[in-house]
Amino acid sequence: MTITGKAKGASKVAVSYNAKALKPVKVTKKGRFKTTVKFTGYKDFTLTGLNGKVAAVTKAYVLAKDSYAAAKPTLLKADRTKKGLTFTTDAKKSSQAAQFKIIGVGQATVTNY
Repeated sequence: MTITGKAKGASKVAVSYNAKALKPVKVTKKGRFKTTVKFTGYKDFTLTGLNGKVAAVTKAYVLAKDSYAAAKPTLLKADRTKKGLTFTTDAKKSSQAAQFKIIGVGQATVTNY
């Protein structure tokens, strides 16, 4: 994931994921920063502006998982036959993981909303 932004009055931006600090990112003379981070799961990011002495000069900004990850998929239909089990969901690319109850052979479930 790529995180970009502006950091007024800071020379670096500290990026943390799930309360674990990642490498600080340099801020350009125009106050912009950009970083690409690799992560697993869906936890919150925290961004804090730093000065040259690596002291915080801004309050911590929280990038919540709900703002960058798709919502958990909803089960729309489940159908099980002797040949197998089929789930139909409203999942989008980058959706969070979801678990669904396995139904018995010959059963079908449909969710209306």
